[in-house]
Amino acid sequence: MYGWAGRILRVDLSRGKISKEPLPEKFVSEFIGGRGINVKILYDELKPGTDPLSSDNILIFGVGPLTGTLSPGSGRFNVTALSPLTELLGDSNCGGWWAPELKFAGYDHIIVYGRSEKPVYLYIYDGEAELRDASQLWGKDTVETQQMIREELADPETQIVAIGQAGENTVRYACIRTGLKNSAGRTGMGAVMGSKNLKAIAVRGTGGVKIANPREFEEECIKMHRMLVEHPLYKDFATHGTPILSVILHNAGIMPVRNWQTTDFPEIDKISSETYLKEFYVKSKACYGCPLHCNHYYKIRTGKYAGETGEGPEYETINSLGPRCGVSDLDAIIHMGKLADLYGLDTITLGNTIALMMELYQRRIISKDQVDGLNLEWGNVDAMIELIEKIA
Repeated sequence: MYGWAGRILRVDLSRGKISKEPLPEKFVSEFIGGRGINVKILYDELKPGTDPLSSDNILIFGVGPLTGTLSPGSGRFNVTALSPLTELLGDSNCGGWWAPELKFAGYDHIIVYGRSEKPVYLYIYDGEAELRDASQLWGKDTVETQQMIREELADPETQIVAIGQAGENTVRYACIRTGLKNSAGRTGMGAVMGSKNLKAIAVRGTGGVKIANPREFEEECIKMHRMLVEHPLYKDFATHGTPILSVILHNAGIMPVRNWQTTDFPEIDKISSETYLKEFYVKSKACYGCPLHCNHYYKIRTGKYAGETGEGPEYETINSLGPRCGVSDLDAIIHMGKLADLYGLDTITLGNTIALMMELYQRRIISKDQVDGLNLEWGNVDAMIELIEKIA
């Protein structure tokens, strides 16, 4: 089988058992990989009427046949389960470096069942897998968790997906994180992972990907790479990343401001990608196999959060925690985005939730007493930070 690793890893947390099985060729021919096969497995195996946060829910990680190859943008994976946020199909996609590592370790999909009696993490190394105690990791944020696992394994090249405190506490829009910022952010997959007492999945692989016609495939990948870098929009997106969309969408009249009460934000220049590059940018970073390198390292150099470093933010974070909540201080938006990343919260739903609460507060539908004495006026960053901590 070319492209695919050809194996599925099944993990029964309730019994502490792990098994391997071949990836059915019928799945490959009909659903290709990644999300397609994830959803097929969920459809076939999930019991009707399942509570998304019960042990009966199934959490599935999947990569596709291009993952781990030279194909541009091939460093992504999908996570699928019954969503605790919508109680419908839940699915989220994530970049970084974890996906190719799973392929190099010999697997296309991981299917997680049941619930462990105590916190654990799954360790996969070149086809072998084991469950390890994660009691010392419980209560740690997403970055600390990854650092501690790498120290325990004595291997800095290990790639890890992990949940933070929000996932542990089954916040219904908790996400799964890898690296400093890459997130499987949507539909609450981190809450499902937390409900299973699964803190992280650490993967290390030294294998490769079999290609049917390596030379021809390489030529096609080079063509695709050239097509991307020669595209008229490439330079702008490679330089600015998704934050370039802030001004574009605002000028088009479709930027949500104060929970969609308006689309006009006079302070738009304060949160523009130009401002970000001038005041916070350190250097660019790429996900595996991606020529766009739209991610950024940042440093806050002045003000209340001076000295803070990290990755990001994306447009969605800037908007959700910025104009949508009446905030125009980019350093505060970046700081709140990092808090959400550490706790493992989806910044999009987080910002929407806070904005809704602010509008309810504005319209006197909720009072201070109902929100632990917080002053939820538009743009109150201190109240937002306290609310983020309470949510997580």
